Amino acid sequence: MSYVFSPSIGGIETVSECLASQFAAMGHEVCVITSTCGLEDGFQSNEYKLFRNPGTLRMLALHRWCDVCLHNNISLQFAWPLAFIRRPWFIIHQIWIGDRSKQRPVDSLKRFALRFAHSISISQAIADNLNVRSDVVGNPYDSMTFREVAAVERNRELVFVGRLVPSKGVDVLLRALRKIPGQAKLTIIGPGPCREELEELTDQLGLRERVQFLGPLKGEDLCLAINRHHVIVVPSIPDEPFGVVALEGIACGCAAIGSVGGGLKDAIGDCGLTFKNGDSDDLAAAISRIMSDKPLNDRFRQLRSSHLATFSLGNVASRYIQIFERVLKNDK
Repeated sequence: MSYVFSPSIGGIETVSECLASQFAAMGHEVCVITSTCGLEDGFQSNEYKLFRNPGTLRMLALHRWCDVCLHNNISLQFAWPLAFIRRPWFIIHQIWIGDRSKQRPVDSLKRFALRFAHSISISQAIADNLNVRSDVVGNPYDSMTFREVAAVERNRELVFVGRLVPSKGVDVLLRALRKIPGQAKLTIIGPGPCREELEELTDQLGLRERVQFLGPLKGEDLCLAINRHHVIVVPSIPDEPFGVVALEGIACGCAAIGSVGGGLKDAIGDCGLTFKNGDSDDLAAAISRIMSDKPLNDRFRQLRSSHLATFSLGNVASRYIQIFERVLKNDK
């Protein structure tokens, strides 16, 4: 069950589609239920069946049919059949359940419901925030798209990829860049309402010659753009649940720098450095170190393959199957 799905665009949609396809490729029958509207109902590809906003009888029939029920993020809207049909219930936790300092009634209800499910968190930080035991399985990245391209010259130092909104910390990155001696160049890739404001800040800091705004890129164009850089920076101010963009940068041959809070450090692993959320001085120090320490960068490169292998789609899907099989065995 994925409450959002294609044609909607986002991280949950991408992960749901990738896992459904991979489970099917591994020989399992897969049905996807979603509340996202589309042209087709009961759509069946060579990989899986897709049901959009199924009615009561269809929901009951699908739950009778399945061996396991997997929610990509908890959805109470789609959990009700489990009150009548006993099936192992698995929940992938992609985000925090509500504001961790102030729980809404619906968040308290979700946390209560977790007692009857098997939780799987995309990072240790998400798992630590739950009130129940949780396995930890990081999200997969698209290894077909994001890879090193030898023909591309790495002629720029830093790249940011993401939405240009306050929470992503691009202003922190710009202020850190101002504190770094030399002429290190930064490329900012992504759309968002704060672009004009960030371009004004770039001018105020005297960085116009060192910063390039490319706007949104995707697919092969994005891969090639990242390949031009040595370091990908993910300077999010709030704690991120995970950080697939860091994996994409690492896969393209970059070292990674990201905020230490939340799950970004899981995605970065031993292939980069972390800094204190929102601290431009600490970020500037991390950038300076990673740009000047060749042995450190060599170590990152040596560890890259094994780190990325953990988050390949095949390995991630296999971890899920192992968890399903373990629970099914214990339930007998």
